Amino acid sequence: MLTYVTGRLFQALVVLLLLSAAAYVLLGLMPGDPIDLMVGADPRITSEDIARLKALQGLDRPIWERYLAWLSSALAGDLGYSRLYTRPVLDIVAERMPRTLLLIGLALALALSVAVPAALIAARKPGGAVDRGVNMLCFAGISVPPFWLALLLILLFAVVLGWLPAGGTASTGGGGFLDRVQHLILPVVTLAAASIAAYTRHLRAALIEALGEDYVRTARAKGLSERTVTTRHALRNALLPVVTLLGLDLGSLVSGALVTETMFAQPGMGKTIYDAVMGNDYNLALVGLLVAAGATLLGSLGADLAYARLDPRIVYRAENAV
Repeated sequence: MLTYVTGRLFQALVVLLLLSAAAYVLLGLMPGDPIDLMVGADPRITSEDIARLKALQGLDRPIWERYLAWLSSALAGDLGYSRLYTRPVLDIVAERMPRTLLLIGLALALALSVAVPAALIAARKPGGAVDRGVNMLCFAGISVPPFWLALLLILLFAVVLGWLPAGGTASTGGGGFLDRVQHLILPVVTLAAASIAAYTRHLRAALIEALGEDYVRTARAKGLSERTVTTRHALRNALLPVVTLLGLDLGSLVSGALVTETMFAQPGMGKTIYDAVMGNDYNLALVGLLVAAGATLLGSLGADLAYARLDPRIVYRAENAV
């Protein structure tokens, strides 16, 4: 297992290296650069000033030379400075990443705590009234756009009822623990809604299939209760597709929580990456994209390891990592 994990981590490093090169080239091909934006903001700047600034920033060199210089600095721990925030990129990522991880962790925990019981209840009587109701709610959860759900939640709980704040991370003056928790409720619910629907549908289908297997019939023949059969035998194997979704969601939510973070004024990585790309902040955009890719790769590795934990028949060897 250790050899397999080591091989997968090496593969992840190679993927991140190739992705960094591709992302650097694509960002460099975007129209306009930081110097061009400075020129637009200051019409008195001369062509000599432009040439000097581009030479100072290394923008007069071929793009492959600039990438190698960036890679050399990155390997030494220097990820460069952000043009938008005039701060080291590493400081910005260290400041924004915990907020995104907190939102993702709470959203996934909420999604699983709702999806697993709902799927268990629906799978017991497929086609029944409860099953149809759960399916209808799942389709609604998948169909409602996140920005629309965010607006509805803000309108209901912040404007009409006044129970929860509409956005931000804390009230004026900092607030206490409960105040910060209240600011997290609406964005976490918005972020978890689609995941709840997807996890419930996949887990329900997997449970229905697992409950028809021979080992389940054998467990029933031994006199085990239906609850024991479902939770201890069928659920273990039915969780495999949900584990796959969890691994993929980890990376996608790091960079894909843009709508939720924007609607609720949450300073996370999704909005940071978007602002960096739109503002031609090459260093910050590149590092943000690599962080999202790294989260996806780690999520995939975690899902593979969870497979072996859930199903003892799955054994990973060194050749599986190639």
